[in-house]
Amino acid sequence: MKYPIYTLIALLTCTFPAKSLAQGYTIKGVVNEKFRTADASYDRLDAGTIVELSTYRIIAGAPMIRANVNGQKRMISAFDLEHLDFQVNDLSTDGVWYLQFLTSSALDELSKRGWDSGVRRALQEEYLSFNETITLFDDPYLEDYLNQIRLKLFPKQPIDKHPAVMRIRVYASSEPGTFACANGDLFISTGLLSTLQSEDELIALLAQDFAHIQFNHSVENYRRNLSREARAVFWSQVLTAAAALTEVAVANQSIQNGTFSPVDLYAFGAFTESISLLSTSIAFKIANRLGMEYTPEQEEEADRAAKMLLQNLQADEQALLSAYTRIYEAQKNSRTFELQTQEEHLYPHLYRQMINLGYENNYKLPAANSAYINATAMARRNTAWQTFLNGNYERTQQLLTTQLDADAAVLEDYMLQSVLLRQTSNSAGDMQRAMLLLRKAEQEAYALSPEIHLEKAMVLLRLDEKEGARRELENYRNALKETGEGDNQGNRMTWVTQMLEKLSREK
Repeated sequence: MKYPIYTLIALLTCTFPAKSLAQGYTIKGVVNEKFRTADASYDRLDAGTIVELSTYRIIAGAPMIRANVNGQKRMISAFDLEHLDFQVNDLSTDGVWYLQFLTSSALDELSKRGWDSGVRRALQEEYLSFNETITLFDDPYLEDYLNQIRLKLFPKQPIDKHPAVMRIRVYASSEPGTFACANGDLFISTGLLSTLQSEDELIALLAQDFAHIQFNHSVENYRRNLSREARAVFWSQVLTAAAALTEVAVANQSIQNGTFSPVDLYAFGAFTESISLLSTSIAFKIANRLGMEYTPEQEEEADRAAKMLLQNLQADEQALLSAYTRIYEAQKNSRTFELQTQEEHLYPHLYRQMINLGYENNYKLPAANSAYINATAMARRNTAWQTFLNGNYERTQQLLTTQLDADAAVLEDYMLQSVLLRQTSNSAGDMQRAMLLLRKAEQEAYALSPEIHLEKAMVLLRLDEKEGARRELENYRNALKETGEGDNQGNRMTWVTQMLEKLSREK
């Protein structure tokens, strides 16, 4: 029934201009089930016929692809691409993206609505408000590393006129998550970078999110979400809720600056479950608002693209499953996981996606890649402090162990390991281990923070070595004097002075 329609389209081609919208790629396919061309020739293509696809065109509202068949120029309907088998390894990475676009739902949507400029303008205004709700993570080395990965995975925009310009930006959050914006901005959390343990896993997830952007999934979802509340009202509510998380941003900055002191733990306090739940709740609402609550069909489409790109890049083809499994386990270890409904998770279809990729209960995750661990060490360090402050000590230990095993630990990691041991153990053996780590940190540190003396003093007090603790507190006070005035400096000087007086009386 569809072929008479193709004949009409072929006739319309002569009278209606049709702009070519794709860059020049040649994709070779082999017919696996016979079909007919969509031009006036109406040729039958039998199984085994070799077809070379090039640019696509939107003709009279229908997606068509130029093709070379036995030296003859023909037109093929995009809906008949399912009758072709393609050799991915023969394609460039850009060519794989182009092929995925041709075989996705995006081309059909493009034929109906174009690039949806009105919806994209509305989304761009949403993104301006969204940017005010997140705290970007400042690590130039990490940014450059991620840019290298992007260039490897997405060398250039393969779809001519596609509005997205791909960029990766890191935001500070202990929860694994991403926000794939239609304009090409991909926000990835420090928590997600910390959860993954190889570059291939990172490539797999980036490919999945880039696919959502390339296939215009959030644009389609945003257009369909007709019941959303007014933009100003929604973002005002989000900002009000986010104000409760101000302490998070303060702690993040202190951790990055290396000025977060163990003594601050007593003034700062551990984050409560309600604060952590609020953070994940905000993230879910934002994702839903911005059209990033993907349907199962959209997730499957993006997963297929990721798998094909992993194959093309000769990466671990199980990397997407490994990445999803790590996220799933990290979510289960979250203190807020059981308090949320499945629909409130940033990855609501995660377990189903894992099953589709072949997950079984005895699935064994691959070992961590030390090069990746080192490249993402600062993000993991930040996440470890956040999870510690949130009271998730098991997750904190996992992150620290990853740093230590990959020889990526620095002063702040050793200090946190010591603080964690003091928080969770009364064992003299654990205190001795903490002291060994702190001494190792002193030997390896490029520059010492005053807080190293404080932490050593706290451990020595646990070991009932009061004279050693007194010497370290003297060192701490002298170091504070040298650093000058700073945040909470006066309170720290008062505290250490009182502690020294206390120890003097106990001699």
